[in-house]
Amino acid sequence: MPALIADLNMECLSAQHLLSLPNEKKKQHKNTIQLFENMQQQLQILKVDICKQCKKNFELEKEVRFFDQRIALLINHKITVDEFPDNISYGEHRLGALKDDLKNRIFGNLFFLLQTDPRYLAKLTRSVAPTEIDELLQIVLFSLYGNQYEAREEHLLLKMFELAIKMEFDETDEFGSLMRANTAISRMMTTYTRRGPGQEYLKETLQDIVVDVNSNIDLNLEVNPVKVYTAIYQIIDNEQNNITMERALRDPKVAKVIKYRLKGLEDITEQFFEAIVASLDYVPYGIRWLCKAIYQLCRERFPHIPIEQIAGLIGGFFLLRFINPAIVSPHNYMLLNSQPRPAMRRNFILIAKLLQAISNKGASQVLKEVYMKPLQYFVTSRQEKLQKFLHNLCDVDDFHSYLEIEQYLSLPKDMSISITLKEMHRLHELLCKYQDFLINDDNDNLTVLLHELGEPMSSECLDDVTVDVALLSRWDVSLSFRDEMIDPDGAIDNGIKNLRKQCRTLLIKLLTKAPYLMKELNMRDVISRGLATDNEEVIRLASFAMTCLSELQDNDKLYCEEDLLRSVKEQEHHSDRMLRELKGLKNVKESLEWHGEFLTQQLDAYKEYLSAVRNKAAHRDGEITNGNKGKLNLGPLEFSFTQLEKEGVILESRSISAKRKQNINFIVLCTEPGIYRITLRYKTPIAGQPAVMDMDLHLEELLEYQHFRDPVLNLNEFVVLDVRHTLSFLHKHFRPKKL
Repeated sequence: MPALIADLNMECLSAQHLLSLPNEKKKQHKNTIQLFENMQQQLQILKVDICKQCKKNFELEKEVRFFDQRIALLINHKITVDEFPDNISYGEHRLGALKDDLKNRIFGNLFFLLQTDPRYLAKLTRSVAPTEIDELLQIVLFSLYGNQYEAREEHLLLKMFELAIKMEFDETDEFGSLMRANTAISRMMTTYTRRGPGQEYLKETLQDIVVDVNSNIDLNLEVNPVKVYTAIYQIIDNEQNNITMERALRDPKVAKVIKYRLKGLEDITEQFFEAIVASLDYVPYGIRWLCKAIYQLCRERFPHIPIEQIAGLIGGFFLLRFINPAIVSPHNYMLLNSQPRPAMRRNFILIAKLLQAISNKGASQVLKEVYMKPLQYFVTSRQEKLQKFLHNLCDVDDFHSYLEIEQYLSLPKDMSISITLKEMHRLHELLCKYQDFLINDDNDNLTVLLHELGEPMSSECLDDVTVDVALLSRWDVSLSFRDEMIDPDGAIDNGIKNLRKQCRTLLIKLLTKAPYLMKELNMRDVISRGLATDNEEVIRLASFAMTCLSELQDNDKLYCEEDLLRSVKEQEHHSDRMLRELKGLKNVKESLEWHGEFLTQQLDAYKEYLSAVRNKAAHRDGEITNGNKGKLNLGPLEFSFTQLEKEGVILESRSISAKRKQNINFIVLCTEPGIYRITLRYKTPIAGQPAVMDMDLHLEELLEYQHFRDPVLNLNEFVVLDVRHTLSFLHKHFRPKKL
């Protein structure tokens, strides 16, 4: 009897479980959709923040370069302190609004026209003077097309690149003169790689290896025989000219060291090489498409040029202008928190040289330096693999059909861009200045708008106020973006294959915008429910998807609704992919913010220097003023050795053990504006060492050192300071305190 009761209980439990299963599935499905929506929201917020920080950093870098140059002139007595601006913007702008509604509307028409008809900007980039190109690129890449993760803006920007690259090729008669470093198009492409997606890729692909290499403080990959010889035998600088390459190579010690280092250089370069060729799926679409554009235009314009040389040109963009700068200067690309030591920087340069040599298949001279010749086999044995990678890099879908969809869907949307008043009026100035190069017809739309705007206002008179300008379409927008495509083959509709992609793209957009539609069982229900919502954008997407789906059903004999719906849901519901993207974007945002803070500290140091110069001038004139309107913090302040290492001030410490570091303190005192005395003191005296060592740091000298290739300062024979971090450190701790 007990056994029978137990069996009956088990049957009841099983029945209850079966009855509750659908509800559990529904609850699980609801939770999954909620999780998906939350991740989508987080991704969107991160992308907006990254776009803003990228623009801010670009402006900060521009300001740093400006003050670098001006302070260098001031130090060399070429200009006076009065020729400097009284304030530094730090890339920050107040929010405001255009008071003139009519001008606001005309600017909205102008920006919409420039965005959607990229011919004007493509011509403008070819027309402006070299001194104007960086300013134009800032406006175009970070304001006009500032939403770096929005497909429509990205594709319109690539369309502008497509036209500009085509003009470059049309005006070039010799293959060897293409894509030179000083051309506008090269600067454009390099700046493009500094946007959010490019930074995300560099961190994902290179950071772990860069950090690992940089942490090996004893690593030395120098293989130049003369440099190795002078290091081994401690030859002083003025005697180096007497050492020839042949003499150095004959030395057994030198030969042994070089053999060991060549192996190390090969091993580490191999790590970078394998990471790069394995990263194909993570290379941002825009960068891959630019590689494809270069390839197709080369085949079109120079059909006689071997494939190897074309791959070399693509490698010149991808490696020389994108990958290698991040390897050579990892701190500028947020791969390291501080500048590498001089010896480590040389290691990174040699690695980059070797990678570039691998991409030069077919070149007359792959390895230019004689001392690199032993690496010839390493280089040639990897060229085929890199050629395949570069070829696959170009194997990416065109965006033109997607752009037509995006333009159609965007027509009823309220769109706007954030732009400063200075940028608005500077762009207006450039358009008016080069109007004759941009327009062939007096009835051209751009001519009409420039006439209505009248004479441009000087951008120098305007505040750095950011305004939101609504993009307004004044004329009919052509949905065809295929008129001037690079490759004629790409202009031919690929029929069913292309239609499938369009359907899939539309459905992904629909489910991304309205994740609750995922619980529908079939495609018709997804679209029908989308049409029944009160969201205009969802309705428009659903309507367009319905038209596309009907066309696909009528023409595709292999059409299977279940397969299509499953592939769409898998694409949009892949939580692992989204979590990976979230993690990557968070890392990029943190790095961009850190880099922005570092640039801000550099500008603070410049501001302090200018204040010190003005104070000295005021003292000479009998005035006693403080330009910062605060009380100067003169110190003394005390810091531990490890604290200065952590802040990046101490770049290198030779032959100092961790235990000995704990016994060292630094006392810093501002003796007068712009002069700091650093005292190194041992807590417990050490036999044979002075208890105290003093050194004066002059702000003017530190700023001058910044312009050296390796801006470092030897505090003594053991301690090397990073000049830039030292400047930031001094400003941080000695800036005036507000009264």
